[in-house]
Amino acid sequence: MMDGASFAEISEIYCIVFISFIISSFCILLVIFKRQGLTPVIRLSRNDSSMDYDMPGTVMVGLGNPYILSITHPESATLKDGVQVKLTSSVACKVTIYWGLHCDVLKHTLCVQKRRLTGTDCLDMLKDKAIAANVPEYLAADETKELHLVSAELQGEQLGPPPRLRYPLVMIVSSITTQLEAYQAAVIESLIAIIHLPDDSYKVPCHMVSQLLQTNTKQVYDLQRMYIAADSTSRLNQTNIGSENSEQNLGDCTVCQTSAITRVILPCKHACCCDSCFSLLNMCPICRGYIYSYFRLGEEPQQLDDGVMDDDGIFGKFYRINDWLNRSLGFL
Repeated sequence: MMDGASFAEISEIYCIVFISFIISSFCILLVIFKRQGLTPVIRLSRNDSSMDYDMPGTVMVGLGNPYILSITHPESATLKDGVQVKLTSSVACKVTIYWGLHCDVLKHTLCVQKRRLTGTDCLDMLKDKAIAANVPEYLAADETKELHLVSAELQGEQLGPPPRLRYPLVMIVSSITTQLEAYQAAVIESLIAIIHLPDDSYKVPCHMVSQLLQTNTKQVYDLQRMYIAADSTSRLNQTNIGSENSEQNLGDCTVCQTSAITRVILPCKHACCCDSCFSLLNMCPICRGYIYSYFRLGEEPQQLDDGVMDDDGIFGKFYRINDWLNRSLGFL
């Protein structure tokens, strides 16, 4: 039989072996992570908020879009029955509808000739290149109107087989107010909406192919979507999207759940975090995609001093130990 002293010695040996195994496994994992180039997703240390690489910020110029266009009931829209759209404009504008406009004509007008779509001669030229055109509609400033767009002249065969050389529907909304001319900076004055409508030969459901914005300096930009969290979306729908303060209504940061969303991550275009949390991220907290760039919503806030690292309490010690470990392991 084994006496108590021998049992204690064996138990102590097993304990030492087990602890050595845990430490060795941990060191092996750290070596593997280091060789693979893996880095922590979130850094706990606020003292060093720099990334492992120089994060390029995208310089954005704030322009107010005076037009909001959406398709109502796209599931029932067809080339034969037409489509219902809802347009809201904060300025007085003219709505011109073209059916079967050639793709190259629109591209050449906007990108090569760079003609402003507010001119009557340019709109008449596009009308001559289209298969059909509707009578223009007019909206007053701060007016919302629902339009039913349909053409009895255009048939699906006239658009050709896919990939088609003509757009089924092109909607151009151009400002008719002279107030935009008084501004020295660039302002948006025209919206070009390209809408697909299904027919017998091409049954892809109705959708918005593209929305382009033209400024008074003849620059053309593609209007792209910005994605936010579901709870933020419901809150955003209760606010006026066209207002100047809509950037402050995107909801709370998905990381800390307290501060307002101020950063849009690129290339995934997720608006999901605040300034403080963004400085600790290497990947998007929603899709887990790597962050290649970003742009801000609103103005740059004033930098506040963070005294956590200088605190002599338990939290200060914890952050200093975490910072030392990250630097020792080569993560910072």
